[in-house]
Amino acid sequence: MNYYPPGSTMGGHLDDAELIKSKPIVSISLGQTAIFLLGGPTKATEPVAIKVRSGDVIIMGGASRCCYHGVPRIITDSFQASHVLASLTDSEKTQQFGCSVSGCSMQAVLDYLSSNRLNVNVRQVQGDAPDEQFGSTVGPAVRGAGMAACSDEMSTQSI
Repeated sequence: MNYYPPGSTMGGHLDDAELIKSKPIVSISLGQTAIFLLGGPTKATEPVAIKVRSGDVIIMGGASRCCYHGVPRIITDSFQASHVLASLTDSEKTQQFGCSVSGCSMQAVLDYLSSNRLNVNVRQVQGDAPDEQFGSTVGPAVRGAGMAACSDEMSTQSI
């Protein structure tokens, strides 16, 4: 989980701490809009800027799994909880949130997202095979298989 208060950024980096890099990373954005930069396998590659709004999902798999990426800017006032709530009837609010929004903790969450950004990242940390488990000794063949995803030719898709 990444927390982005107003004015925060995340510098260009690789997500390379996982043992197996052949599995994708799924990134779910909530709250304020962000500018997401997706580069290449080295910092020499010019990144592509993508506007990521609340509810957007980015999947970094294949060659993009090992690309530099970052968040240089959060766009303030780009998500308003009042717009979400205004589109729902009281019955829908109760059905979706389990209570009237003003009377439960969901209001606090929506208030937080109105001035901040959350990014939920889902990734597979451990491998499927017993010799790919986190903390175990892994031979060169397994490491090589994990890195194969990083050497594939990168393709660009519209998000």
